[in-house]
Amino acid sequence: MDIENDRVGLEIGTRMKGASEVDLQMEVLKALFSGKLVYIDKKTNRLAPTRSLTMAP
Repeated sequence: MDIENDRVGLEIGTRMKGASEVDLQMEVLKALFSGKLVYIDKKTNRLAPTRSLTMAP
């Protein structure tokens, strides 16, 4: 999970080198809400895309 999320973060940082902190924050939130970041789903014990800040069903 961490490796996948790190990969997304590195891609954002590389692509947006020199961007403002706010622009980087917005891009990370976009990745979160679009399901590019993952977490371990407690019900299935598998990686699942995050699409919300709460990850509640």
